[in-house]
Amino acid sequence: MTNLTNFVKCTTQYKRDGRHHVDCDLGLWSVEGTRLIDVTTEAVHTFNQHESNGKYKSIIGGKSLNGLLKQALNKDDSNE
Repeated sequence: MTNLTNFVKCTTQYKRDGRHHVDCDLGLWSVEGTRLIDVTTEAVHTFNQHESNGKYKSIIGGKSLNGLLKQALNKDDSNE
């Protein structure tokens, strides 16, 4: 699955009163503004930060980037 697919699965996007909104489905953050490109760019950036910390495992499953790195580092330590 791509990051964009995960982003769509984990957020709600809508327009109200001339403003674009992107809300995290877990309630961790939200972005709003008048320009869709600016709102989307900031929302994807914020989503990627939270996704790399494993915040969306309950929705998209799998291991976080940090979890995979820790696992790899621990495996390297055990081989010494």
